[in-house]
Amino acid sequence: MKKNFSAFSLIELSIVILIIGILVAGITQSSRLVKAIRINAAQNLTKSSDINSIKDLVFWVEPTLDGSITSAANGSNPEDGDTVSAWNDINPQLSAKINVSQSTAGNRPTYKADGISGLPSLSFDGNDFLANATSVPIAAGDDSYSIFIVWKPVTANNDMLISQGTNANSRLAGIYVGSSGEYGFAGYQNDYRPLTAVAGKSYVMGVKVDNSTSTNISLFDNSLTANSGLTGGVGGNYSNLDVSAADFVIGGRANDHTQLMDGLISEALVFDRALKTEEIQAIMKYLSKKYGIKQQ
Repeated sequence: MKKNFSAFSLIELSIVILIIGILVAGITQSSRLVKAIRINAAQNLTKSSDINSIKDLVFWVEPTLDGSITSAANGSNPEDGDTVSAWNDINPQLSAKINVSQSTAGNRPTYKADGISGLPSLSFDGNDFLANATSVPIAAGDDSYSIFIVWKPVTANNDMLISQGTNANSRLAGIYVGSSGEYGFAGYQNDYRPLTAVAGKSYVMGVKVDNSTSTNISLFDNSLTANSGLTGGVGGNYSNLDVSAADFVIGGRANDHTQLMDGLISEALVFDRALKTEEIQAIMKYLSKKYGIKQQ
């Protein structure tokens, strides 16, 4: 009787272990399915976005479409933790793409499969950047343009998120976080940074530079309306907002590759003109919906 009870218990134990294994496998498969659904939804949002038809789009990178990211180890099929050798422009309006890349292994960002809001992101650790020194999105001498970026700082301190230009006689344009978390537009001797970035918070950030109007610089920070704008030339040489075509960088400062970012970037866009209000709102809504970042 005792032997039968022991044998029966072993059978029960085996069944329990089998059930647990099935449940674990099911949970794993379910997790993968949820991830696949989230990626598919993001891809569909990207493909159907109004951005595809907004004129003067000159640069667009994002993390979900096939071939958008090149892994140093796995090519066009990046895996979590891979270093990224190139982020590839998906701009449908131009045949000549502006891809940003990094040939030095120690300066490559990392592919993070579960990044901002569960979608992939590129992780920059303060030593990484991607650049293109020969092809840049904003035409040389232009003083009207629009830049958008989805980002999340690990440390909000001395980080240049995206930039083009030089520190010489020509001008610099970008989005920059200062030593105390103050951030906004970055130029050469004409920074305008009235906002404050908080480490660990996700942002949809937009900058419109329009040197043909009295409000030269308008900032959109998790908002569908300009929550900050600079009128005239107070505090800097805002009458000279033109940029050079010397260098273009994601995750650092153009020209000297300093002020490297510590945080995540998921998407970036550049337009070679000052966009209309309804165009900016369409872009902000798309980015907000895709990454689940609430607009204020």
